Amino acid sequence: MDLNAIALPPAPTRYKVRTCFGLLLTIVLLSALHALGQTVILREDFEGVFPGDWIVGDANSDGDDAYWDDVDLRSFGSPPVRTTWAGYCAGTGYAGTAFDPEYQDDMLGIMAKTIELRGYSSATLTFWHIVPAIETGVDVCYVAIDQTYVYARSTPLTSWTQQTINLTPFVGATHTLSFQFFSDFSVTAEGWYLDDIVVTGVGSLTPPQLTNPAWSQGNFTVSLSTQTGFTYYLEATDTLNPISWTTVQTAPGTGGVLQLTDSTASVWSRAEARDPSAGPAPDGWMRQWPGGIVEQRD
Repeated sequence: MDLNAIALPPAPTRYKVRTCFGLLLTIVLLSALHALGQTVILREDFEGVFPGDWIVGDANSDGDDAYWDDVDLRSFGSPPVRTTWAGYCAGTGYAGTAFDPEYQDDMLGIMAKTIELRGYSSATLTFWHIVPAIETGVDVCYVAIDQTYVYARSTPLTSWTQQTINLTPFVGATHTLSFQFFSDFSVTAEGWYLDDIVVTGVGSLTPPQLTNPAWSQGNFTVSLSTQTGFTYYLEATDTLNPISWTTVQTAPGTGGVLQLTDSTASVWSRAEARDPSAGPAPDGWMRQWPGGIVEQRD
């Protein structure tokens, strides 16, 4: 990863199966809603080897080089010890002393890392930070995804504070996450510290492969492949206008095949799996008369 390629400061998916069995009307809705489970995509607490696979450096060729490194808060800087180690914007190349450090003039300290957001329906970045002192309105703390800034601060933050940033607009692709500290040609201060950087993602819902829809003696059944982290709902209505859904069965996704049953089904039946973050339009359906499937769209 080239520092020059990083942004610089300016000078419910839905799937359904529909089955028809006669003249009277019953519609069954099968929906999948995501549970609270999340995947940790990135975690940096500065307690291990740093920079590791982070790319660090000073992208401003003027002045002395200064850029991110980990520091031991028990013997460095003014922040209270939240955890033993933290990242400091000028941990390499700082001015002053370890107990009274300052960032350098003409600095663009960057720490950057690739994050994989493919396969997720939503993602979140959180981090703890503190800015004991900064040249207000001039020097800036930035967070960027590729060439897009998602956070900026140019005022002091005098206690450790957790920041949360929604990364959902960036899911579906690989990106570069970077933390950047910019200073101009005069006036320096202590600057920016980071700790406990975490990126989490919620997996996207894939087509559940609804199979074997059947009706027998007043029972509608359907088998479906499931994903862990989703809860599947079977709902029914006896009327189309107005539609009033009633939940008849729920089941957590296991990663295997589940069979759900609606004991009230009599004629028309529709099964649907959806991700609540998506819109109302269905992506696929199939229709079956007694004797076999006659129509399917994915």
